[in-house]
Amino acid sequence: MKQELKMKTKPSLDQLMHRLIEAEETIEAIKYNKIDALLISTKNGEQVWTLKDTEQPYRVLVEQMIQGAITISNEGRIIFSNSRFAELLNVPFEHIIGSSIFKWIGISDLNLLAGFLHENLENSKIDLNLLRGDGTLLPVSMLLTRLNIDDVTPVICLTVTDLSESKRYEEVSAAEQLSRSIIEQASEVIIVCDENKKIIRASRRAEKLAGVELLNKPFDSIFIFKNSKKSRVLLDDIVKGLLPATKEVLFKKKSGEIINLIFKVGALSGVEQKILGYIITLTNITSHVVTEEKISASLKEKTILLKEVHHRVKNNLQLVSSLLNIQASYIKDPCIREIFYECQQRISSMALIHRKLYETKSFISLFVDDYIEDMVGILCNTNNFSTNQVELNFPSERITIGADSAVPLGLIMNELLTNCFKHAFSGKPEDKLIVSIIKNSNENFSISVFDNGKGFPEEIDFRETETLGLQLVNTLIEQLKGKIQLFRCEGTEFKLTLPLEK
Repeated sequence: MKQELKMKTKPSLDQLMHRLIEAEETIEAIKYNKIDALLISTKNGEQVWTLKDTEQPYRVLVEQMIQGAITISNEGRIIFSNSRFAELLNVPFEHIIGSSIFKWIGISDLNLLAGFLHENLENSKIDLNLLRGDGTLLPVSMLLTRLNIDDVTPVICLTVTDLSESKRYEEVSAAEQLSRSIIEQASEVIIVCDENKKIIRASRRAEKLAGVELLNKPFDSIFIFKNSKKSRVLLDDIVKGLLPATKEVLFKKKSGEIINLIFKVGALSGVEQKILGYIITLTNITSHVVTEEKISASLKEKTILLKEVHHRVKNNLQLVSSLLNIQASYIKDPCIREIFYECQQRISSMALIHRKLYETKSFISLFVDDYIEDMVGILCNTNNFSTNQVELNFPSERITIGADSAVPLGLIMNELLTNCFKHAFSGKPEDKLIVSIIKNSNENFSISVFDNGKGFPEEIDFRETETLGLQLVNTLIEQLKGKIQLFRCEGTEFKLTLPLEK
């Protein structure tokens, strides 16, 4: 195209129409890359860029490149672009020619590109993000080459390589390395099987455990697991739901050593929950099992010893009780003989506690209702009182008491029940003894001892009495951090309120 001389006179209408048609043809040629020359405004004035017929082979080569290729001026104006660069930007080709390269660069990389273009480096590379037509960013690598057209006009050629596939490969590779690192560093043995239960991946610990190569081997043919009953435990049975997903199994190593393992299976699901395979973890718990067996043996030994202690204490107390009973029979003074009988009865109540503890599995606590029922039965037999005249009311929720509290409670109950038999009843068939246990809350419970006998004398304060039995009751109730109440209503009722033991 030739540059026209500026006319000093005002152009005619025909001239204006001619210029308009010429401008439209120029724009059309630029859009479809059919120009032989391009007029670009620069800081040094307007410059004409020509593309001669001898450059046609070069154009074909550039158009067939898998990389994007553009030519820009020093100011960043795009003079030439191949179709691949338009594909990378995902915009029509005609929107690129004549535009600024900075229009197609991500905001965070604008300064980076500006500095890159102003450096006088040849064949240098830079990685940045292209801003595509849809607003998304595309990671690319740009190779810069500086050229001079007609040995005068400088231009910059940029070759643009799409890095998205490369970055995706790097991400996948990094994920793969992370996965492998996790598998190798895990303390458990980790094995991955396909949907046919063949091993497709295994940690070094797995190969060390098996003692053979594992890849592409059927899992159940390599790992022969058995349960405590020596029956086979198969991955196939777990997958089919015939066995739970977590099992404790035995495995015999190549060395002949038998170890305990926790065998856990999880499914690997894909799209629409389709099973792609299974991930298996094997945790060696042999040391835990050995330790547990030692603890169990030690506990069993201590249990036997504790049981024997209670048994011997019970026997010794019964022996003392029997000696007191025999000795009392030789005493002429009825008061002294009565004191011996009372001591003998108190020792028997303690012996009963050790017998009940001996009969339990824990040896540290007993059921209150069991103890009271046995004590009432023994005292009824000793005092010739019919059990048909006794009513026991116990809650459905059973209450326990520890060994330390059982002895004081046993002595208290012995005194209260003995007082009923000695002082309340007159030997009539209508004599009645009612013993009740009531759970008041999660904090305490009550034991009531009621008789319909003569009644407790009004003039006596049971808290300040001189008799040893009631003094013992008041002392022991304080020791148990409980309280005792006396009710006089058609007989006598002593009510104990005691804390529940956690």
